[in-house]
Amino acid sequence: MARDRANINTNIWTDADWRALPRGAKYLYQMLLTHPTLNYAGVADWRPGRLAAMSPDTTASDIHDDAMALQAARFIYVDEQTEEVLIRSFLRHDGLLKQPKLSIAMVNAFGGIASSEIQQIITFELQRLRAEYPTWSAFQQGKVLALVKGLGRDMDEFRRSTGQEDAPVLPVTFTDNDQSRAQPFAQEVAQPHEQGQALPTTTATTTSTYVDKRVPPQKRGSRIPADFHISSEMAQWASANAPNVDINLETMTFKNYWEAKTGRDTTKLDWGKTWQNWILRSRANTVTTSKPSTGDKMRATFALGQQMQAQQNQTFQHEIGI
Repeated sequence: MARDRANINTNIWTDADWRALPRGAKYLYQMLLTHPTLNYAGVADWRPGRLAAMSPDTTASDIHDDAMALQAARFIYVDEQTEEVLIRSFLRHDGLLKQPKLSIAMVNAFGGIASSEIQQIITFELQRLRAEYPTWSAFQQGKVLALVKGLGRDMDEFRRSTGQEDAPVLPVTFTDNDQSRAQPFAQEVAQPHEQGQALPTTTATTTSTYVDKRVPPQKRGSRIPADFHISSEMAQWASANAPNVDINLETMTFKNYWEAKTGRDTTKLDWGKTWQNWILRSRANTVTTSKPSTGDKMRATFALGQQMQAQQNQTFQHEIGI
């Protein structure tokens, strides 16, 4: 049974961690929450390129940066190896654990998750939820209880390899109390536990650590500069690599084209290289168009035939004495 809706609690805007997120991260979170591939365990396909294609002004790099912000704030967890992303608090707020049939659908979706890390995080969240809400319908189901008895780990225990293995470990204090649990999407405490052991529900403040895994944002492209012009270096390059191209005309065409074009392909990291590629293509077109066309070849053949016929007539007349 496919999902046809998503639950978003309006109290999300009372959460300071949510409000502190940049706009792009909020957009990505809502996109994942309503994405067609999101299953009943709160896991969706992680394809940054496809997600970026849903918005004309978004790149895969933008999606990656926004995901890092969400993961640092514990809203999602991305497994790059299996191309899956988990909305960590999905089971807490969606309401499906209160419905017996949907709880079984969650178990079935859990079995289809490729990432062992995501499975352990979900198990950890189920263990916490059972301790807090033991009367929910899901926790009366044998299949759900079997998951609860599995190995659960908090997402902060996983240190992802993002090229910053030496990133500093920052102390962070999480407070878990009745008020924070009433506010959806608030950060929740990861209490240590043994496999299958119920988690304490008393108010507690725990100091935990996590690795700041955010990577420096990649260089982003920009639209063609308004003052784009041919520099002396560009003119020298064109003279050496495309001597037959009218670079003034081609540069004017190049600039007009990119200024008028819209869409996600209008930003470039290096407009100089883009201009060089344009000139090289123009050179290839010049070489192609300089070759004789089929019509030119036919006219040349016809003229040659007439010339040969005239020579034959002249020879014949000479032989018969005319």
